[in-house]
Amino acid sequence: MAGAVIKTFVICLMALSISMQNDDGSSLPPLEPITPENVAKLELLATLEPEQGEFHELAWLPPPDDGADRKILAIIGLNPNGIWLYDVSDFEIEPRFWAYSDPIEYLAFSPDGSILATSTIALGSYPPNSHPIIQLRSVETGEEVATLDPQNDNIDSLAFSTNGTLLVSGGSSLLDMKDALIWIWDVKERQLLTILDAHASYVGGIAFHPTKPILATGGFHEIWLWDMETYEPIRSLGEFSYFPVCLAFSPDGSVLASGGGHGDATLQLWNVATGRQIAAGEAANWDVRNLAFNPAGTVLAAGTQWSAVQLWDVAAGEILIELTPGADSVNSVAFSADGSLLATGHQDYKVRLWGVPVNE
Repeated sequence: MAGAVIKTFVICLMALSISMQNDDGSSLPPLEPITPENVAKLELLATLEPEQGEFHELAWLPPPDDGADRKILAIIGLNPNGIWLYDVSDFEIEPRFWAYSDPIEYLAFSPDGSILATSTIALGSYPPNSHPIIQLRSVETGEEVATLDPQNDNIDSLAFSTNGTLLVSGGSSLLDMKDALIWIWDVKERQLLTILDAHASYVGGIAFHPTKPILATGGFHEIWLWDMETYEPIRSLGEFSYFPVCLAFSPDGSVLASGGGHGDATLQLWNVATGRQIAAGEAANWDVRNLAFNPAGTVLAAGTQWSAVQLWDVAAGEILIELTPGADSVNSVAFSADGSLLATGHQDYKVRLWGVPVNE
């Protein structure tokens, strides 16, 4: 990995330890967008670690309409339970913390950045008195604005539609554990619109097409594409030895990436228009846990079960580089909106920020 470490600064802010790998203890250096041509120059820029508790899933807050260059990273925290929001453009800014009474599993922002959806597990006795719920919060105020209750045993995924009108959750039903269901919610009215009986026993990845009313869902041995105007299936994609646990559309919607789970370590790229596989490769020793395209759609990041973050050349369908910080399973990967930062969340409860410094 290119780039010498000049100095490591450690900053402590509001129960957060930040290790900076540069000569400025408060901000990241100027960065280039991450591309297939410069991924070999990626450097570990900073490591975020809670002073207590654990970090888990993460997501970038969509950038504001005013064009301000703010990069806000939301991270699920456990013990204490809540959401941390960090402005990684300036680590001297005090992070925000929204407390939750119950542990959080997944999070998703509405495309305009106004609403944060989280799935939580209510503590208590086994169903029906304890099951996951979905909470919606105003990003501006941090206040809860709605609670959605799908009455299912597991919520395995959350996603907003590209226009922000729909929220989709996937999981298993309390009433029939043989079925894995997709709940479609009206975000404005805070109401359930319909339930799709999508897959047998499990719903893994969920992803919305960036420009069309199409939903991709991963289940046992299969991927389905759904027409979200009629709620009817369009087609299925391929056959899997087990099931795909993560899905991601390229920014232009032409490619769908899928990652296998529970021993199916393949990463596959699909032509969305034809449903045909265009590339496949072994991505990990066990599972592919998370996928994310860079904004240009040229690089695909894959977080794997055994510590590695793989960066793939989308056009060539080949691995460009592996980032191996020495941590266990990589639970989350996400590119910033300008494509200059890659955030990775790890099983050691730390979040790492990667980038390519501008060669001055």
